[in-house]
Amino acid sequence: MKEKIKFVFIIVAACCLLTACHMVAMPGQEPFGEQIYSGNEARAVYEEVCAWVAQADSSDWRGYSIELDEGMVSHDFYHTEEYTAAWHEGAEKKCLWYQGRLYCYDGGTAAYREMGWEELQADGYAEQQWEFAMGLLAQEPMEVEYKYIPMASGSQYLLAVKYQETSWKGQSRQFPQMRFRLDEENHLSSLTLHWQEGSSRVTDISYFPYDGSASLQAERKIWGFAYEVGLIEEGVPALSDQEDDRERCRTVISGIDFESLSEREVHQEELAFPVPPVRDKEAGGSGSIAGEREANGSE
Repeated sequence: MKEKIKFVFIIVAACCLLTACHMVAMPGQEPFGEQIYSGNEARAVYEEVCAWVAQADSSDWRGYSIELDEGMVSHDFYHTEEYTAAWHEGAEKKCLWYQGRLYCYDGGTAAYREMGWEELQADGYAEQQWEFAMGLLAQEPMEVEYKYIPMASGSQYLLAVKYQETSWKGQSRQFPQMRFRLDEENHLSSLTLHWQEGSSRVTDISYFPYDGSASLQAERKIWGFAYEVGLIEEGVPALSDQEDDRERCRTVISGIDFESLSEREVHQEELAFPVPPVRDKEAGGSGSIAGEREANGSE
């Protein structure tokens, strides 16, 4: 009997300790103080957000980031006021578009060419996928979740919405989702569109107001590429360090001498950003990124 009492005491004490550490959540709460609201509350917020987005002018949401991953290959595009950049990482090389030039590095040699942002066609692609997002909002969602995340930087409320599998211009899109970041008054700061094509291609596009926008991920890509090709000696800092000391990070990026890199790289006029738009073309053209030259630069 004493052993049973001792066992129960240990269990109760452990639960109390974990609760104090926010690792055991009370009903309606998640760990670390997160709180999930009821279905009715989530639906009400969703309807409010839908009404607001339906009236929004897409030109006010010119800021965006596109992240397209397929297997071990990634393609990222960042259009913010602070940084505009494109990034590719695959098995054979890494490519960075920044400040009017495309740079590619395979671990041994580097190449570059002058290239305008418009050649990537990222703006047009983002505009087309905004239309897809508006189409999703007209559908009945499968699941709506609204939660408070106190540890999140910036907007601390997240509205996550899942939809049934759908198609866009003939191409099947699986697991479509939309995520809205909101403040305590349900003012929208960003929306993210997510879907999967086939068994491995996953796309996430985030939209936000362009004025005052920034991307820590874009900064990390620029910093990491400069470090890898020997332009700076300091490696990419932790994300928390980026958030804590923005001025220092901006100073590091502005001090990178990409001009010196072009002086020792090989100029290749045929160089292209290696994004394969095959799925979209076969599906009747739901929008491509990187224009018509990507085949020459694919891996």
